[in-house]
Amino acid sequence: MPNVPAGFPILFDADMAIIEPAFVWLMEHAELSGRAHATETVRTYGEHLHDWFDSLEQSGIEWREADERVIAAYRNRMLENPSAHTGKPYARTTINARVSTVCRFYGWALDKGLIDHCPFRLTEKMTLMLDGAYRPG
Repeated sequence: MPNVPAGFPILFDADMAIIEPAFVWLMEHAELSGRAHATETVRTYGEHLHDWFDSLEQSGIEWREADERVIAAYRNRMLENPSAHTGKPYARTTINARVSTVCRFYGWALDKGLIDHCPFRLTEKMTLMLDGAYRPG
């Protein structure tokens, strides 16, 4: 593997094979990101994808076959069950961050031609501001 930084997250499946699409996405993010905290962001994204791919594997679902129903079940599992690591309920921000990472990954996979359709629908949220105006958000 060329130029993999020390400590870079590499995800493996149950057969100890690298989950290549996740690896490539994380590498591209690390290479293209000019932000000072890119290393920490990539590590966080790696943790999110690890949890996602582990959930898929435990459910016997190939990542390309995931759909909106599977993503919703993943979200609902975090809403309904405490973290296996801490025993505490997941914070909404944690759930949103994990689902957002999964959606970013699938958007990238669609752009790269690794999947032929997006497994989720994007919806636009409008926020009512204090001044009475609506703003996309």
